[in-house]
Amino acid sequence: MRRIGLWIVSPIVIWGGGTRRWNTPSEEGWKRVADLLGERRAAARLQRPLRAIGVILCAVLSAGCPGRSDTAGPRGAVRARTVELVVPDVAGLKEALRPLADEWAAQTGHRVVLKSRGPAAAARSGRDGAVAPPQGEHEPAASGRPDGEGAADERSATVDGRLVITSLPDVATWEALHGAGGGGEAGRRLAAIPESIRQDALMAWLDFFAGLRHISMRGNDPVLAPLKAPVLVLYYRRDLLEAAGLKPPETWDDYRRLVVSLPRWAPGRTAVEPWAPEFRATMFLARALAYARHVGNYSLFFDIQDGRPLIDRPGFTRALAVTREILENLPRDVLGMTPRDCRDAFLGGRAALAIACEESLEAALRRVAAVRRSEDGETERAVGGTERLERPDELVAGFAALPGTHEMFNVRTDRWEERPDGEVNRPTLIGFGSWAMIVPQIDREGDAAAWDLAAFLSTRQDSQTFPAELKGLCRESQVTTFPDQLSTAWEAAERTRYVVTVAAELRRREVVIELPVLGGDRFRAALTDGLTAALERGSSPEKALAAVADRWRAIRDEFGPLRVLNSYRLSLGLDPLVRLPAGSPEPRR
Repeated sequence: MRRIGLWIVSPIVIWGGGTRRWNTPSEEGWKRVADLLGERRAAARLQRPLRAIGVILCAVLSAGCPGRSDTAGPRGAVRARTVELVVPDVAGLKEALRPLADEWAAQTGHRVVLKSRGPAAAARSGRDGAVAPPQGEHEPAASGRPDGEGAADERSATVDGRLVITSLPDVATWEALHGAGGGGEAGRRLAAIPESIRQDALMAWLDFFAGLRHISMRGNDPVLAPLKAPVLVLYYRRDLLEAAGLKPPETWDDYRRLVVSLPRWAPGRTAVEPWAPEFRATMFLARALAYARHVGNYSLFFDIQDGRPLIDRPGFTRALAVTREILENLPRDVLGMTPRDCRDAFLGGRAALAIACEESLEAALRRVAAVRRSEDGETERAVGGTERLERPDELVAGFAALPGTHEMFNVRTDRWEERPDGEVNRPTLIGFGSWAMIVPQIDREGDAAAWDLAAFLSTRQDSQTFPAELKGLCRESQVTTFPDQLSTAWEAAERTRYVVTVAAELRRREVVIELPVLGGDRFRAALTDGLTAALERGSSPEKALAAVADRWRAIRDEFGPLRVLNSYRLSLGLDPLVRLPAGSPEPRR
């Protein structure tokens, strides 16, 4: 009856001047109506009574018009839906999002159930080989009823749709636990963003940076909406570099030469990199991508055909050897420094070169520290210092993308090759400290409602009420506004240069998510241990990474080789395999 009423009311409301849901016809349109009636002034006489009739019929037949515009309600919804909003287990985040969720529910007539979840690090396998959901998470039952802790009304509510805020690497975990090929119910993967919402001004899908859109695709459809995607950037003393007639490095060899020559162009200053245990694997992968990621291959961390770990291949071992050479020229305390520590060392004048980022990573660092405690019993160290810095008056900061290499290793041909275009190979690592929104499939109408909630949250991301931990630079429209969100310790021109640098990286298609695979935190912890053996205990790069590969094979077998492989393939936009083939050629990009 509601839809019938709207069909009847639609032309009446249009003629009568409309609500804010339909536009008033142009003057030329009114003339056409008048001509059809045989009287040029008929429109003026009809306008007032028809508007009144339209309002009355809208109220009676449609049971009230929604309070928001046509872009805000769930498309095609015929009844109220219950949407579960699953948020990261970050202090204060659930409470901060509750008013926004309530606002959306009031405008749409739907219901929102909020839940928080812990890190995916504690995912484990049972005796039967089935993977248990990560700690604090739940795999929805076929009925769509939520499991886990919560108020009584939350446990009893039937969930029609589920919007999950998770890290970019953890999207692979959700896909594996909920998707076909990963052991979940057949066909239940991640719901694609409906076309109507993609084109909606609220979601503004094409406003996302091209690189983020690229990693969001599964086939021809996007399945995630990024909220935050920090990028490591090279900070350099622009004043000192230009005075010496030098330029920012394009390759890691250029960078090493700048580090070695610091006494000549930046006397009394050093270079710093974030090698604290909780960030060690991330820093290594950010450097190693240039050597190990071939532009013609999908396989990087694992072979996409048989699931073999590739962490001990020459691309990664060379990157570790280069790292050890560079660290010989850096202060020893970089082995305990986070990106925030490096940034502060640069801003305070101690460092002339630093690898860091401006966006907050505290939650991510604490998560990785928690994973390492569960793996080896180590105690957590404090992260994210808050000391006040005194910036040197003469400091002029410059920002550049991390360097690359002229050669990359091809795991298919087993040889080093140059890029076909002759450019420097410089992939960009993302995923650390990141957040994105996904909708595991439950019900088509419920999934659409969940994506509508995501679109609504997207419109609030730049507001004061949106949680700061989830705010990040992901859109073209933010390039002119995001500098204002950075620390005022930087000059306005410097903040702009930083944003322009990061935006350029996120526009490139060569963005790589850090270990986007089921059990990613476990693989990352094993890599950290291997790096520690090489950087602190003298193990050779080949021996250290061979031990990591052994650990990775054990973790893969614990989860199930096919399940891990398919989670990796899905994250690359490839179809899952039914079984592990032997000797299949890798598809070309």
